[in-house]
Amino acid sequence: MRDKLSFMIMEGPGDEIKIELYRDGPKALEAFRNLAGEPGDEPTRATFLLIDFDRDAVVHFEKKDLPDVPDPGDEPWGHRLGVGPVEEPPKKSGDGGGNSG
Repeated sequence: MRDKLSFMIMEGPGDEIKIELYRDGPKALEAFRNLAGEPGDEPTRATFLLIDFDRDAVVHFEKKDLPDVPDPGDEPWGHRLGVGPVEEPPKKSGDGGGNSG
């Protein structure tokens, strides 16, 4: 028998509940942390539990509400291929309208 077992519990809208069991704790936790959902999805809650039978205890617990939509203000201005995230360039002074008369 296993000494550790991981559970991922998904609570959907209404009375719907889904449970997934994992024997590999680190892979299960990685899968849990990668859950995000999509904007417009019904609100759900994901819960992760890691049970250690040798210690008779839940040794890790995390929950997250989905969809987990990132704040656009925290995202980089853009990405440059081969470089990575880039910041917004400084604005040029002036109105940029070209009216000089």
